[in-house]
Amino acid sequence: MLFRSASSYKLDVSTASNFSSFVGTYNDLTATSGTTVSGLSAGTTYYVRVRAVNTGGTSASSSTLTQATSAASGSITVSGSLTAMSTTYGAASTAQSFTVSGSNLSGNLTVTPPSGFEVSTSSGSGYATSLTLTATSSSVASTTVYARLAATTVPGSSYSGSFSVSGGGATTQ
Repeated sequence: MLFRSASSYKLDVSTASNFSSFVGTYNDLTATSGTTVSGLSAGTTYYVRVRAVNTGGTSASSSTLTQATSAASGSITVSGSLTAMSTTYGAASTAQSFTVSGSNLSGNLTVTPPSGFEVSTSSGSGYATSLTLTATSSSVASTTVYARLAATTVPGSSYSGSFSVSGGGATTQ
């Protein structure tokens, strides 16, 4: 077949160099020269191939183009500080709080406390060993996170460490 002028293209995008799987709807997707590929994850290598289409049919696949997306572009902001906490066995400590927000995110954020601590978005209930903050329109609005020593902490033991906030294609804080 001779292809002098393509009327459209068939586009494949994959994270596997052998195209054993495809990203979203980018499997034999009809495209034009102005088609934008979206919904990609930060810091990921993608493989792209195209086929020209015209009245004579569809060409063989092009050589594979390898393209890596930029590293994390989202940002996480954590403000506030916690002071030493203490409790007696069977009773959780008094909760303290800090705030978390995020922008330009590719997904949700996860707050993870160190061992022995619990977190919640409510001061009086819902405490767990991790917490998901849902991103809406690529952002997490300023959210108060409550932290406390769990009621099951062993008396006389020392609990310390850093709380981490991760996800959304941003650098962990």
